[in-house]
Amino acid sequence: MKAKQIIIIAALFAFFAVAIGALGAHGLKNYLSIKALAWVTTAATYQMYHALALLAVAALILKFGNRKSLLFVSYCFCTGILLFSGSLYLLAFSEVSSFVDLKFYLVYLTPLGGFAFLLGWLGLIFAAISLPTDDAA
Repeated sequence: MKAKQIIIIAALFAFFAVAIGALGAHGLKNYLSIKALAWVTTAATYQMYHALALLAVAALILKFGNRKSLLFVSYCFCTGILLFSGSLYLLAFSEVSSFVDLKFYLVYLTPLGGFAFLLGWLGLIFAAISLPTDDAA
């Protein structure tokens, strides 16, 4: 993945975090339980944080080049958004849809997504350690 692609993906994730968050807060507030609304809020919040983090990673790639460690971080954040936020959205919206009961499976995806987020943040620490220092300032 290149910085341009990461920026586009981050912008899409941020767009959908706002759109789905608004849908949950306004469009479905009469249809979802308080618990499901909390899932949507949590999912949208984590999705937005990690979309912004992806933008920061893209900026680092633009400055330091396509380093494997930074690419690893971007993959972890994308995977985390899809698994963590995605599973919470599906759990919440399964209350108002005719989904087959996926809750049994979805509850296992959420912690895997959280683990991907944690791996991404640890990866960012290791990436930062390996980046060249800017002693010119």
